[in-house]
Amino acid sequence: MIRFIGPSKALQHEMLGHMAGRHGLAEGFDYEFGDIENGTRSDCLNVLVGEEALARCCNVHGIDDYRGSIVSSTTGAKCIPIKYPSDAYYNGVQYAILDFDFARIVEEARDLSFPNTPFEFTTGSDVSELDIVLMEQAEYLACDIESVKATSEIICVGFASGPWKAISIFNNTPQGREWIQRLLRCNARKIFHFGSFDTTMLELDGYDCTQYTDDTIIQAHVLAPELPRDLGFLSSIYTKIPYFKSEGRTNIPGDAKAWSAKRDKTSLLVYNCKDCCATYQIYQAQKVLIEENPNHLHIYNYEMEMVPVAREIGMNGMLLDFDRNRMIKEHLETKKTKLTAAMSIICGGPINTASPKQMQAALYEGLGLPAKYKPASKKKKEEGIHSTLTTDNDALVSLVSAVKTQLNTLKTEKAKEPWKLRYHFITIAIQLRGLDKLIGSYIDITTHAGRIKSLYKVNGTETGRWSCAQFIDGSGLNAQTVPREELTV
Repeated sequence: MIRFIGPSKALQHEMLGHMAGRHGLAEGFDYEFGDIENGTRSDCLNVLVGEEALARCCNVHGIDDYRGSIVSSTTGAKCIPIKYPSDAYYNGVQYAILDFDFARIVEEARDLSFPNTPFEFTTGSDVSELDIVLMEQAEYLACDIESVKATSEIICVGFASGPWKAISIFNNTPQGREWIQRLLRCNARKIFHFGSFDTTMLELDGYDCTQYTDDTIIQAHVLAPELPRDLGFLSSIYTKIPYFKSEGRTNIPGDAKAWSAKRDKTSLLVYNCKDCCATYQIYQAQKVLIEENPNHLHIYNYEMEMVPVAREIGMNGMLLDFDRNRMIKEHLETKKTKLTAAMSIICGGPINTASPKQMQAALYEGLGLPAKYKPASKKKKEEGIHSTLTTDNDALVSLVSAVKTQLNTLKTEKAKEPWKLRYHFITIAIQLRGLDKLIGSYIDITTHAGRIKSLYKVNGTETGRWSCAQFIDGSGLNAQTVPREELTV
């Protein structure tokens, strides 16, 4: 039995029924629709449709993260969360993801027991010379680092020699560093997930890595460039590891996205091991699919050959003309000063366009413009708040359009005057924000010995074009977004 649980009995029967029939549920399984209020059942596979069903039945939040993974309800029942099938009407990618999720539903409904995950982890001070020797003898090693965001600090390095066996070594002792280097240099073929980042971090920390031959994020890019490629998503598709990407982080205040000094060491090491095992399993599954298609295999091999090229370009960086940089900054600051003065005249005093509170007060209270809202953050949604007041650039552009429409309806200059004032305020705010972005992103940048470094990604786009980001330590810039407009100083 498969039970779909959602906010109402309706549950969009047409779409769910279509997807169910598409995957053989109509023929091979019985299925029913139930309300959230009735909860989960242990005698069937519970499919949790949407954020509310996930939160109510499992006491966790984040349907985008948890969808497709096997999770346990608060009563211990086996569940698989999915997003609303109606999302597929507006986003074709979601339809492909639903196909993966329903295929898993069919598979997991045959056995209501939780998947066996026979992990063998050795972490921290329990790692021994014997563990290192055994790892060195492996044919493949899936590797992963955990680091502090926007720094070059590596906390620990993990290695998996099989789908369930991994070790995690702290990077803060001479013995640990020796073992890490031995494993990175051994003859085993190294598998990374987004290895461009990991190997660059390792190089900056004094390590060198040999036999980096495979990367699961590039495999995913070749197989389905339109789909997400993060490790959590790929784990939900290619492994039976229950969702783990939030483990070890939720108990660290203010550290939901990156490890910090507040990290829990035990959780971190286990998390690191799971990342390695997931990478190993994803590699195995994707390798079979790639080798089935000669074109996929050719493209994959080509992109892997480009990885060291991209890394070298990023590590070498570009020379910065400091004199020209200073002249441009002075020009932009002068322009900013003039615009700030004009806005002060309109507002009757200075205003910080980067301050949401000040902008909200000016736009929605002072100028009486219609309030604009955006979907709330994940944290706010957990608190029951689904939308928040916003003055972001999308809101400003929308307000400009609304003001223009109003101006076009008015006949007299007297009637137009207050709306012209509103128009000038919004357009100046947009210009000031643009100048702040120019200065912050492309002028006031941190360099390495006068060179601007960036992180180039071979797997960056659906079309095969590389993408770019700031360097791993937060320095440099995204070279692909540098403005093309000629600037005369």
